[in-house]
Parts: sequence; C-alpha cells; structure tokens
Amino acid sequence: MYPHSSTLSLLLLLLLCSLTPSHGAPPEQPSNYSTKYLEITHALPTDYQVPTCSLFAFQLEVEATNTTITTGADWALVGNYSPPASCSAPWSAIVAELSASIGAGLEKRIAAVWIGGVEILRSSTVQTVGHGAYWKVKKDVSRYASVLSKSNVTAAFVVRDVAKDTVNGTYHANFTGSFHVNVTFYFYGGEVSSVENGMKIRKFGFGGLGISENERKLVSLSENMKEKEEEEEVGEMGFQSEEEASGEREENVKSASFLKLPSEGSDGKAENRLKYKHFYQTPADLIIPISKGGNSTGPWFVIQNGSDVHSKEIKIPNNTFKAVLEIYVSSHASDEFWYSNPPNTIPQNNRLTVAPVTSAFRQVFATIDGLYVGSFVPFPIVYSGGIDPSFWDPIVAIGAFYLPSDDLDLTPFLGLLLDNKSHTFSLGITGATSFWLVDANLHLWLDHNSSHVTAGLVRYTAPEIDITRKNRVESSESKFKIQAKRKLKFEGWVMSSQGNLTTEIEHELEYENEIKTKAESGFKEVQLKSKTKTEIEVQSASPRSSVAKVSYETEYPLELKIERERKGDHSYVTRIEFSHEKEEKGKVELRSGEFSTSLKNRQESESRTLVQGQEVLSSGANTEQKYKFRDQNGCYIRNVVAGAGYLLEDSSSNVCLQ
Repeated sequence: MYPHSSTLSLLLLLLLCSLTPSHGAPPEQPSNYSTKYLEITHALPTDYQVPTCSLFAFQLEVEATNTTITTGADWALVGNYSPPASCSAPWSAIVAELSASIGAGLEKRIAAVWIGGVEILRSSTVQTVGHGAYWKVKKDVSRYASVLSKSNVTAAFVVRDVAKDTVNGTYHANFTGSFHVNVTFYFYGGEVSSVENGMKIRKFGFGGLGISENERKLVSLSENMKEKEEEEEVGEMGFQSEEEASGEREENVKSASFLKLPSEGSDGKAENRLKYKHFYQTPADLIIPISKGGNSTGPWFVIQNGSDVHSKEIKIPNNTFKAVLEIYVSSHASDEFWYSNPPNTIPQNNRLTVAPVTSAFRQVFATIDGLYVGSFVPFPIVYSGGIDPSFWDPIVAIGAFYLPSDDLDLTPFLGLLLDNKSHTFSLGITGATSFWLVDANLHLWLDHNSSHVTAGLVRYTAPEIDITRKNRVESSESKFKIQAKRKLKFEGWVMSSQGNLTTEIEHELEYENEIKTKAESGFKEVQLKSKTKTEIEVQSASPRSSVAKVSYETEYPLELKIERERKGDHSYVTRIEFSHEKEEKGKVELRSGEFSTSLKNRQESESRTLVQGQEVLSSGANTEQKYKFRDQNGCYIRNVVAGAGYLLEDSSSNVCLQ
C-alpha cells in the first residue's frame, strides 16, 4: 500500500564519474573459484564515513560437505544482543552488514535477522552449481534504533529452505557445501550530515533529500581505498541453545529517543524544517513485533492459503501519537511465482464461487480487531535460480538481496487503540497458496510531554476491492486475465503536546495480470502491471493548514515469455524472455519547501537452450540492467550487462540527461 521501507545500499564499487564502459573477455578461472554476486543499488550516506564502533554479531561456519541438520522448518543461530559499550546511544546512524560465502551446489535459502523479536533484515542466498559465491548486503537500520539500543535481548539469524513448506515436524537442512555468514553492526556516533539527505522517502515519514555531489565523490574515493580495519566488539554476543533463549520482550516501556538527528545549520528554512522533524525523520520510540514470538527460532508466521490469518494481541502506550505498521513478506514453494499461477477453478460470470479461487493476484492485508486498515500488492521477487538460473550470475534480481518491507500508516486509527486495552492485530494474504513468510513491526512514536494522548477516527472509506476476471479455456490454448482496483481514504485526528493534528491518507491501486498458455508447445506468457498512488497529509487544526504532505507513486511491470520449439532430430530449443522493473517517485512538501526522489530500476533477461534427450547441447543467457536514482541534489546511473557468469559491460555516472 505504501512505499518500501528498505534503504537501498551499495554492494559494488561506485565509479561516480562520466560514463566509462568497460569491455573485455572474461578471464579464465580455476575450478574452485568463487564469483562475487551483487544487487545493483546506490550508496548509503554513511559509506564514505568511518563508524565510531562496530559489533560482530553473528558468525555461521559450515565447512563439511553434505552436512545434514535435522531441524524444524527453520534453522537458527540464537544468542543475546547488547550494543557496544564503547559507544552507547544516541547514534547518528546504524548500518547492518551481512557478508556471506558459499561453496558450489548450495540450494537457495531465505535468511533474516531478528533483534529483540524485531525483524530488521530479510535477504536470500545465492544458488550455485559449478562454483562458489560470495556477496555482501549493507542496510541502513537506523529506524530500529530503539531496539538496537537495548541490552540482553534475544538475537537470531534464521535460514529457511525456500522450497520447503513443512510447518509441523522436521525436515533435513542439507548444506551440500561450505556456508559462511557474518553479520556486523556499524554505529555512527558523530554528526552524519548526509543521513537526512540519503534517506528514502517513506510513507511513515523519513525525508527524501539526496546526497550532494561532493559527498558522492567522497563515496567514490572511499570505495577505491583499501578497506579500513575496524575494532570489533565480540564479547557482547552470548550464544545459547534454542531452549535457553528467551522470547520475552517488553511491549509497554517508557519512551525514549535513541537516534540523534543530524545538524541542520542555522538558516531559517532549516529551523522551520526542524519543527516537524519529529513527524518525518525521527525513528520510533518503541517497536513491537507482530510474529509468533516465544520461540525465537523462525518468528515469522507461515501462511498456507488465503484464509490463513495470523494474529497477536497488543496494548500500545496511551501516549502514542503516531503509529506505522511495517510488514515483511516473501513468497515460496508453490507461490514463489504467484504472478504466473493461473486460476485453479474458473468462476462463473466473473463472480466468486463458494470455493476460493486462486489466481495471479496477491494482496497482503492487515486488520485491527477485524477492521481492515490497509494492504499492498507485494513486489515480485525472483530468487537466485528462479526462472532461468543463468540470468542471475553474477547479478541477482531486483530485491533478491534486499527483500523490501512495506509500511501502513495507522495514525488515523489511534482513536481505536488508545483505551488502555489489548487489540488484535492480524495479517493475511488474499489468494495465497503454500507458502508465505510474513511478520510485522509496529513502530510507535510517544509523546514525551504527556502521559495520555487523545485521538479519533474521522473518516473511513474502504470499499471491497473491485476484481474482474476474464477467462478463456480451449483445447489448444488458454487465456486468463484479472484486473483489480481499489481506492481508500482514512482520516483521523490526534491531540498531543504537538497540538491537534489530523492525518489524512488516500491510496489508489490499479492491478492487471494476463496469462496465456498453449498446451502442446509449452508456451507461456505473463504480463503484469501494478500501479499505486499514495498521499499522506498532516494538517493543523487551528488555523487549518497543511503541516506536511507526502506523495508516493509506484509502478511494477513484469513480463515473462517461455517458448519451446521442437526440432527434427528429437531435440528442442527453449527460449525465455523476462523483464521486470521497479519505478518509484516520492515527494515531501513542507512549509520550508519541496523535496523529491525518483528511482527507475529495470532488468531484461533472455536465454536460449538447445536440448537433445537429456543432454544440453548449447545454452546462452544474458541480463541487462539499467539503474537510475535522482533527487534534487544529484543523480546516479549505472548500466550493466552480464552473461556467462561475468559482467561484460559496466558503466556508471553521476550525470543524468533529461
């Protein structure tokens, strides 16, 4: 429903200069070589700065070949977390870094990091065949400062097979090669002048200014320099067994701010902007996880079908003046390619039958005490090895390393929650099949100058989603088309020490998916279009005026085409074409001015494979990616072409032509 909260991070060297394409034949590699994998993105604001301190949090070492671990559906490394004693809160920024390396033949897996029951990072591993792999993921986790400032809380690194949908009982986690993972936190204690500037616009409020050209040059310089050795504090993590690990947490604690805001300067506009920073750039004072809890191994909910709804009882502090629900979700097994699934039954006259109809539409939704409060269509993630494994070597698909989370602003609903009672928060997925992994974090901003805040829901407009289906099934070919539309409007006021402020949210969704299949030829074509537009405005009551306004637009097209052509010598040729794109535009309007960001990230892949019997006679594939990020301070472009497991072309620039 609202913008992804994941902060884009840098995995490769950024050459911020004029376009300088590099060409050349890939070098010969030894049989035991490892390939560096990457997801194309842009720099974090902290990438050119030295952290004040770091904390080495997790280390997973699996060396033996064909190591088998009999476990539940999830495998976890569990311990206790405390922040570094040498640089306690407040911090200017916090970055989590996950570095991993694997041997040849390891299956793809989903991985996540939880601190104090709060999921802060979800990623996936690389699926390899003839060689090893290594990669790095860096994510700005400053929004979780209130959790990362706590001591002696449960920490967990969880790995799960993306193809296993076992919920009860056990299964064998086969590590068929070496598997090494390190998770490190970097804390920045001084002023980070670009923290605000580098933050992506989020519906719940982080600003959207970009880093300056000079800062980008510093990024380039630091990336070219030899890596600095940093002192890491290892003693703060005490690992223990699952049985010893405590899943308990505090849900209602005294409020506190743990992230120090960067300096703004002394000009009038900066001072004006500071007045509203508490709404638009300060991390939450309290984060309450919505997950299985208790057992810290695999806290995520497992959703098996569209009627599978998971809930948790929560009582929020009475001095809450802002609330945002952050939802992590990923699709697996039979729903890994949910956008290509034709309906399992054909409804008559385009209307739902008594039995649920599974089709190529998914919607993650949330309710409070049974009342619908928001939803979103998940961005389609293609894991390493998906569709055609040769597409994702060494470039992975958009979002494969940085699985996004989505935010739902619940501020208009605070009038239903500030009654000193527990309320039921529920999560579900429309049309789901087995299986999905979902959990949420409830971010709460607390009024430090008041013990009780009053609020009320003024407007609630949430009609049922309008779904139209057109299906044609014939003996030789079939066509399935589904369209979905929805318009929402929520409005609620909150009276706190900040004043009487009204939050108004408008959201619009347009979704269309068409699937064509031909029985004999193995032909399949998928065309997906998903567009959203969201506007959030905060208004003061007296006089009635706009304090701030955030607008956000997304467009996620996807196309897939698979053709198989039979030859006369008992052979056949399979051709696959795939493209997907993430386009996002955001704007923040304050009394001091307007600030905007835009992202256009597109991948196009194609492959051709000649097979005779069970033998692959020839194959070839390539992936082309165009990445463009822009804000009012600058631009970053990167274009790459990958094929045969190598980067064949790679060019970058900080100059955008209109």
